[in-house]
Amino acid sequence: QPFIRFFHDRRDLLRLANVVADVAVLRSYPSQVFGGPQQAALTAATEQAMIENRVPFQIIHEHQLDDLRRYRVLVLAGCPAMSDQQVRLVRRYVEQGGRLCILGQAATHDEWMWPRSTPGLDGLAAARVRSVAKPEEVLQAVRDLCPDGLAMSVEGPVGLCAELTEQGNRRLVHLVNYRAGEPAGPVTV
Repeated sequence: QPFIRFFHDRRDLLRLANVVADVAVLRSYPSQVFGGPQQAALTAATEQAMIENRVPFQIIHEHQLDDLRRYRVLVLAGCPAMSDQQVRLVRRYVEQGGRLCILGQAATHDEWMWPRSTPGLDGLAAARVRSVAKPEEVLQAVRDLCPDGLAMSVEGPVGLCAELTEQGNRRLVHLVNYRAGEPAGPVTV
């Protein structure tokens, strides 16, 4: 009940707000289903690292690949299974100025996990693509791909999460402290 009351008391700050995200993380259904648990683990570890480090990101799915312009970086973590159309959309995004971070395999197989003769994303401009070996390296790769900084930076204790939203002319940073009973301070936004 306290959370419901909080929402009702601050409805003007929480409703009709659009998430501002520099980074999109693709949660590839065929990769997670057909690629085995290690692919899903790479995706989950990457998402967790983004949450814990308060990176402004959104999880996206295959049907959202046709509108990547709003993101500065697309992260493919554990995404070996991609259709030809999905590969075309990612290639177009990078060729039009987007940046790509790859953890593990990316587009090495089609959506049914049939291997490709060459990975579908080979040959993209090296300046726009970073390949990393571990989930914790994704954060630095994203920062390298956004040298002018991210839309939001929040310094605070472990357990503090942040989301950046906008409503019309204003941007709002929503902080949530997951450490029950412990104050989340000091915090720098």
